[in-house]
Amino acid sequence: MPSFRNAALLLALLPPGGWAQESVTQALDGCIAEQQRAASVKGAALGALGKLGSALLSRRQEPREERRSEGRQLTLSVGGGASMGLASAWFKAAGACYEQHPDWIPASQLQRGADYARAIAETGYRPETGPLLLLRALDMPSRVRAGESLEIRSAFVLLTPQGDEAEVLIERRLFAIADGKEQALAFTGHARETRVLAPGESLDLARLPIPKEVPVGVAYRYEFSVAAAGLPARMLSATVQVE
Repeated sequence: MPSFRNAALLLALLPPGGWAQESVTQALDGCIAEQQRAASVKGAALGALGKLGSALLSRRQEPREERRSEGRQLTLSVGGGASMGLASAWFKAAGACYEQHPDWIPASQLQRGADYARAIAETGYRPETGPLLLLRALDMPSRVRAGESLEIRSAFVLLTPQGDEAEVLIERRLFAIADGKEQALAFTGHARETRVLAPGESLDLARLPIPKEVPVGVAYRYEFSVAAAGLPARMLSATVQVE
């Protein structure tokens, strides 16, 4: 049974959890494809009904030349939002799949950076001033090609007078910029989560897939915000353009 031996060998070579992750990825890809097919069918049906209703109404109320002009304007308006549609379609589908299967959402990659003593030295923090929350960095490439995935790295510092742990609210937001408009999208990860963190520096790594159908010129804006210890939220934003 050579095929069985080959499968067993492949399974043995996969890292711990690798087989499960591959299975989730395949299931997610299938779900996204199905959501996009359903959206296309629905959009086509609504578009056909809308055009039919407009055509019938125009024939009843307007002269022939005006009907032709209206038809041309309708065609232009339908094509005008094409870039935003392509920029957002994959993320809408992914968001719907994550709502149906929350266990598919990728785990956050939040790691420890500089410890409490080092963070105090680097910031010149004085405990008598109360808690301190700083967003240090948000690093993301400024350009990306469709079909690629980019890494987004953020860093923040939380310091408390007694060196106590604190509850931290982390939010990650994504927006598409196309056709002169900005539209909120579902983030491909945990968009909002609460963590109890030790004081010091924390590093966050997020990944943003760029769908292969996204046209050149579309941009995506990412926001990373942190709130803790009763302090106002701190937020940084960065934008990447598809080329």
